[in-house]
Amino acid sequence: MAPRRETVVELIDEMSLLLRAARLMAQRSTARVDLPAPLVGVLWTLYSHGALRQNQLADRLCISESALSRQISVLAGDGLIERTRSEDDGRVSLVQISEAGRDRLNAALEHRADDYAPKFTDWSDDQARDVLATIVTLRRAIAE
Repeated sequence: MAPRRETVVELIDEMSLLLRAARLMAQRSTARVDLPAPLVGVLWTLYSHGALRQNQLADRLCISESALSRQISVLAGDGLIERTRSEDDGRVSLVQISEAGRDRLNAALEHRADDYAPKFTDWSDDQARDVLATIVTLRRAIAE
């Protein structure tokens, strides 16, 4: 049975507030490594999935290719990503994280974990895992 409309409205409101709070936390954490949160997202996706075509990367990030192109230019200019050719098809250009990009990403993720950890000191690992499972289910539901 589907949730009531009122419940869906409350869920949407809470998701909106959660996204704002998470964005603010991400901005605070990434400011310490001079790397805006959206760029951390690009680096994380490349770290997680390996070299990707730019259109594949845009799809995974749920952003337009033009927005991604600007981010790619900044990251490439800072030496945090590299452009390569596909071994399967030399006409295809791929984007991948560089060693310097891995270092900056790791620093950003460490700061983020340090900032978030105090928020969860009263949670058990089981509680955190339950919330994580719910968030994964939610993300999958709205990403379809």
